[in-house]
Amino acid sequence: MPLVAKKRGLNVDFSDEGKQELLNYHIKICKQISRLKEAFEERDPLKAKNIIAKEKKYLDMESQYRFRHLERICQKRKESLQTHEVHMELMDLLKQVNIYTGDMARTMFNIFEQESPSAKPHDSSLADVA
Repeated sequence: MPLVAKKRGLNVDFSDEGKQELLNYHIKICKQISRLKEAFEERDPLKAKNIIAKEKKYLDMESQYRFRHLERICQKRKESLQTHEVHMELMDLLKQVNIYTGDMARTMFNIFEQESPSAKPHDSSLADVA
């Protein structure tokens, strides 16, 4: 909760663009957590593989959002300058969650495939996650 207190202490909000990027990224990461829960409950290696694919996509998204934020900093946008530290910390935390869900999905994928490799149709593209 220190980040919440830090944000409140600023008495300024994120730029409209920055706020939208944070909200979009947050939604994507929440979906990853839901997918992870589903993959685990269903013991489905294909769902785990989907999480791994989304992890890469969301890391690219995070990189684009970080670049856009830094462009706003270079433009000396008041809101971006004042919320920079909080914005970057939030992005870092969401990125960590994305990476952790991907790591868990990789582990699940390997376990599920070992448990019942013949239970699901074999897809040679799944060998990439091992």
